[in-house]
Amino acid sequence: MSHSRFLKVFSAIVGVVLLVALLGLVPASADIPAQSSGDKAAQPGSGAFRTSDQDGVFVMASRPWTAEEMKAAIPYPMPEMTFAGALTADVLAGPDGPAGAIKGALPLKDQNSLGALELLEEDVAFEPAAEFLGYSYPPPFTRHAVWTITNYKTKWPFITIGKLFFKQYGVAYVCSAAVIGSSYSSNSFMTAGHCMHKGDNKSTGWSTDVVFVPAYKDGEAPYGQWTTKALAVRTPWYTSADAAKDVGAARLNKNADGKTITQLVGWLGFAWNQSRNLHWWELGYPAASPFNGQRMITCQSSYAYDSPFGSTPKPMGVGCDMTGGCSGGPWIWKFATSNYLNGVNSHRRSGYNSELFSPYFDSAVKDLWDWAVAP
Repeated sequence: MSHSRFLKVFSAIVGVVLLVALLGLVPASADIPAQSSGDKAAQPGSGAFRTSDQDGVFVMASRPWTAEEMKAAIPYPMPEMTFAGALTADVLAGPDGPAGAIKGALPLKDQNSLGALELLEEDVAFEPAAEFLGYSYPPPFTRHAVWTITNYKTKWPFITIGKLFFKQYGVAYVCSAAVIGSSYSSNSFMTAGHCMHKGDNKSTGWSTDVVFVPAYKDGEAPYGQWTTKALAVRTPWYTSADAAKDVGAARLNKNADGKTITQLVGWLGFAWNQSRNLHWWELGYPAASPFNGQRMITCQSSYAYDSPFGSTPKPMGVGCDMTGGCSGGPWIWKFATSNYLNGVNSHRRSGYNSELFSPYFDSAVKDLWDWAVAP
């Protein structure tokens, strides 16, 4: 590595460390403005995505999962595929429309009222890149155990991230997911498509008995278990397990007190059609060795190269060594400021354990987001 390139990588890592030190990590009771697009939600059958309702599949868990059942659930295997060619990078590939971003929000203070928010869309231009470096394998990254940084059960945005328990073809699995929203009436999360559907073009491929546990730690569910009423995945994932479309979402039921999940934990922002040349915090609950899935983990890394798998736009690659169970965990751009969800843990190349790929978030992923966050 050249001296100048070393300094740039070193400066990026130092920046992350300083961010954590200075962050003060926003307590869950603080107030920030929220914004939304105001666009009409894309409807099932639009071609962008497919829902469990279209297949008439009942996905809701009939009862809470026990602590023993949650611990016994196995990590959904991290999809790994074989590729022996050279990887490429294209920071301009992907946008199919104007770049956009929608801010997140913290939990609602007054739990007896949905409150009044002026929801406006924020137009975000492409992030200017002083210089694109790109990386060869293994891309640089840092990894932290989130509990060593903060008590993530009480700090936003960490409380929006949790573990996802479900069954596919009778096997109990665990993935990761994050809460999304446009108002306190929203009741939804986003994850990887393979955590929602097998990708085998069958109605029987949907996950069932699905529950989401935000801020899970050591078997505890500080904000309860949340059942799902409908799941959705990108149509090319449903029909052919297209790695470039490995994104899923769910609409949740209200809890026993009649509250939405956004009232209790807030929601992450959302960004689409952005440049690939960004820096993210990748979060999740890796459960395959050497991790045990009981606590939240984060990697911090920058765009390195594109995935060779799937259709276009090609998925984005970064450095990270989280394992199975982290699938569906969020890639957060502008962590600790705007907290935009801009990717999900999806797949890697077989034998390359220090990389992760996420589908590129384009306008079609925004359509899926619109469906999920609609009241």
